[in-house]
Amino acid sequence: MREIVMQGIPLDLVSRIDWDQEYGEFLFQQREDKKLSREEVAQAITGLGEPCSQQLIHKIEKWKGKGDRSVSLSLILKYCQILGIELRQFYPVVAQTFSYPLLQKISSVTVEQFP
Repeated sequence: MREIVMQGIPLDLVSRIDWDQEYGEFLFQQREDKKLSREEVAQAITGLGEPCSQQLIHKIEKWKGKGDRSVSLSLILKYCQILGIELRQFYPVVAQTFSYPLLQKISSVTVEQFP
């Protein structure tokens, strides 16, 4: 079976992303460098329309990897906005938008076309 890897999926099509302790540590260090408390970040994220708490910020920063490993992309993007950073600075897949013709080609591919 051949594995198909797609990079460049538009962020507006993604609701959750796989999370890892390394990413949380990066956000923690960025927050500490900017001298922001978890509560300040949580309030700012909530102010941007994404319900958030100090406990959730702690969970994201100190990720233990138990159970569901995904987090809300919307929350992480707002966290990045508060810190003045971009997701691609620490997350391994840089999202880009496909052009419409490329989307047509992708949607017309079937599994049977691959050996």
